Amino acid sequence: MSLSDEEYGLLARRYTGFLQRLNQRGGRPPDWESLQAALNLVELALRGDFPRPRFRNDRLIEEMCELLNEGPPHPEGLTVSQLALVAPFEEGKTNYSGEELVERAVSLNSRFGQHTAEYLEEHAQEIPEEWFPEGEYIVFPETTWRVQSGKVAMPFVRQIREQFWEKGDAFPELGFTPKVRLLVARS
Repeated sequence: MSLSDEEYGLLARRYTGFLQRLNQRGGRPPDWESLQAALNLVELALRGDFPRPRFRNDRLIEEMCELLNEGPPHPEGLTVSQLALVAPFEEGKTNYSGEELVERAVSLNSRFGQHTAEYLEEHAQEIPEEWFPEGEYIVFPETTWRVQSGKVAMPFVRQIREQFWEKGDAFPELGFTPKVRLLVARS
């Protein structure tokens, strides 16, 4: 199997970016784990085993993140109107550990990952306004990445302004605020 022009372009951009950082005056070289990930990607490409993106926003190739757990596909036929947001914790506490969030997600049957986050992005016009009051954000704990800093991250989305979404990383080791929300299927 050979690389397509698009795959070659992605690989070339990543590799060139690492070389530029190494050669910048005053710049810092990438950490060894990131450099190793880039070299592993080059080796895979040379063998013809270039990894195929699993997500529309695939961080494996663009950001050299390691996918630890892909999470389930978005359930076929499950629409935005069949989903609800839940606050996973009781009021009164100001910070929750990543372990607590994952335990609550399991107990609430919130089994959604990045595939569902991308589904929501594609169907943003169907999302009720009440889903995003005052900085609340939805975390998708079934997908986990190891980012370049070495930390484990879960994807999150939130709406900052009308029709403007922010996607980012929630870091379980740093904990979660009471503004975190999980998705559940309505019964």
